Amino acid sequence: EPMLPELTDEFAQKLGSFKTVADLQLKIKENLKEEKTAKQKEERRSRLISELVKETNLSVPEILIAAEKEKMLAQFKGNIAQMGFSSEDYFKKLDTTEDEVKKEWTADAKKRVQIQLIINEIGDREAIRPDEKKAAEETARLIKQYADADPHRARAYIEGILLNEKVFELLETQGLENNKA
Repeated sequence: EPMLPELTDEFAQKLGSFKTVADLQLKIKENLKEEKTAKQKEERRSRLISELVKETNLSVPEILIAAEKEKMLAQFKGNIAQMGFSSEDYFKKLDTTEDEVKKEWTADAKKRVQIQLIINEIGDREAIRPDEKKAAEETARLIKQYADADPHRARAYIEGILLNEKVFELLETQGLENNKA
């Protein structure tokens, strides 16, 4: 059995800006509550978007699916690099190739494109626009964090996130039945 350190004020202070064990416990409770709320929000939004996709007869051009798979691959490679591996070694270990992985992602990529097209359409119909000040602030923060990021792509990325958030807020407040795309 592993030996756990004694839960003392000194131990709590080593973990962060906590003065006492009670402060640490309170922060843990707050974090667990926030995590639970975020998970419920994510599940609710997932159900909402699944209903929208189901209710929408939307054909997706193959070029958009291919572009989404490339985006997914870039994110995947970035995650692998963050873990300290090269994507080539990773694919070798799994005895697969980039093309095989992208082929497996076709259905997910199509759904992601459909979702974004639906969100964009709702945003257009409801004249929803990202907050200019918040977009500028978040873009600056992103560029500071990733110095080699293209400013135009970073801005488009941030605006997309902000638009998505506003559309979801609208859907959550007005209900799905009033907002079918």
